[in-house]
Amino acid sequence: MKTNGYRPVHRNRWLLLQSRILNKDELLLLEYYIDQMDFDRRHECYGTFQVDIEYLTRLFGYKVNKSNNSIRKRHNKLIKLGFIFPTRQKNVFGIFNPERYIAQTNKWQGKANEFREKEMNQSLENIIQYIATNVQQFETSFQPTEKSDDNLLKFNPPRTLGSSKVESNGIKQKIESLAEEVTRPVKTLLEYKKIYDQGGYTTLTPDDMQWLDENY
Repeated sequence: MKTNGYRPVHRNRWLLLQSRILNKDELLLLEYYIDQMDFDRRHECYGTFQVDIEYLTRLFGYKVNKSNNSIRKRHNKLIKLGFIFPTRQKNVFGIFNPERYIAQTNKWQGKANEFREKEMNQSLENIIQYIATNVQQFETSFQPTEKSDDNLLKFNPPRTLGSSKVESNGIKQKIESLAEEVTRPVKTLLEYKKIYDQGGYTTLTPDDMQWLDENY
């Protein structure tokens, strides 16, 4: 586990929690993965990290059992929504758009500040395209209340994402359904190339991404 050094942190990550795209455990796991990824673009493993489900189960304080479902469930959610993706190497995963989390210094040559400027005062619908690949395929209406977490959301059946709806009491974000069964959309090779160009990948080609989506 890497515990030294630093990385830029975007405050708008809390929108993922506020809008119920991720719960607190899923967000914490994503932040851990970003901290553990290789930041050095000179390395072949740039933008990737290794996963040991049993170790993470103990680290996060979940009950250890044969299936280790607690971490695996959250890990798979991050894959389905496109925050992370599997590579062809066993137990090695990549972060979508790794340059977003790397400082713009002579040594690291990241683009954290560039993305900060792009995302400034933008809606979550616009911001999410720089964070994950599949979140905008579905939407959820929600009505925050003072009640327990079980009553915070009123889910509607998944449908294609539309634009945000502005009302007198503010903005209702229209975002991805958090139901467990998330259908991975079929992408064209051109769409994979766009993801590849935006994400600054070096370990995967657009063909690799398409292969992984079709085989995982």
